[in-house]
Amino acid sequence: MGVCEHMVSYNVHFRGNSWKVEFVYDGDTIKLRSEGGEVEIIRLWGIDAPEHGQLYFRESRKRLGGLVTRQEIRVTGMGPEKYGRTLGQIEGEGGDNINLRMVREGAAWWYKGFCRFAKDLRNAERAARAERLGLWRENRPIAPWNWRHGAKKERSEGEGGQKRRAAGIKGTSRDGRRRRRVT
Repeated sequence: MGVCEHMVSYNVHFRGNSWKVEFVYDGDTIKLRSEGGEVEIIRLWGIDAPEHGQLYFRESRKRLGGLVTRQEIRVTGMGPEKYGRTLGQIEGEGGDNINLRMVREGAAWWYKGFCRFAKDLRNAERAARAERLGLWRENRPIAPWNWRHGAKKERSEGEGGQKRRAAGIKGTSRDGRRRRRVT
């Protein structure tokens, strides 16, 4: 299992309790509830999935839901992240690494900006790209971290903004000029 060198397991209370997936927010975030009523929001460590409104969002969310619902899962907490969620490594029945599987099946990106030493995730993404699986069927999928930075502009351009950029058509320039096809 590829773990960032500076991360350590900290949420030991996940072990020994029975947790159920209550909600799948997107392809990298789930809500868990314990038998005792405790609630935890888990952000899958080392991956980044398409955002709401982004191409392949629904497919990624559905894939994660299919991997984690109606089965017992185990979460190894990797620490908190800036939004208060717990970064976690998810294991399905039989020890299946769900984080890795999401990347290997082309349902999420390896989040290299935060986990550059996770060679298993890097290799899984390379394989998914080579086989054109999931989101890699698109010619030039936009990584969620890039999409988030352009999301405000993208929303103002309408839903076709991402498709226009993928087709090589530029957005509006700073001085308000019209879009041009990149040649």
